[in-house]
Amino acid sequence: GDFALSRVYSLRVSREACPIGRPVFAPDLGRCAVTCNDGYFRNLSSGQCETCARHCLSCDGWAECRLCEASRWRSLHFIRLSRGYCKVVRVPWRQVLLGLATGAAVLGLASCCPIRAPPPERKGVAVRPANG
Repeated sequence: GDFALSRVYSLRVSREACPIGRPVFAPDLGRCAVTCNDGYFRNLSSGQCETCARHCLSCDGWAECRLCEASRWRSLHFIRLSRGYCKVVRVPWRQVLLGLATGAAVLGLASCCPIRAPPPERKGVAVRPANG
């Protein structure tokens, strides 16, 4: 396109206030409601339901998560609640794999090449050379 013809537009969107019986606007429903659905919290200053933070299923505010989405053990995707946010737990796979490889190497050496202590010395016993 021709950038010389481009313009910047500013849009101002508004809606009527919600009635007293349904005081918050629920964008997921597209109408005014009494409460917000799971995944949303009631923002008193804007008068609408706003989305909870990422990975949060139920919250009282942006940084006030009460319930996180479930961890998915089969795909090793772990979520935990920490200070009001649901955080993805980063598994240090490099260290885990290095530790497993080191352990396997040690077990391999121990099973193929057992370390034996030298036989104890016998004092006062004559050793006869083998005939041969």
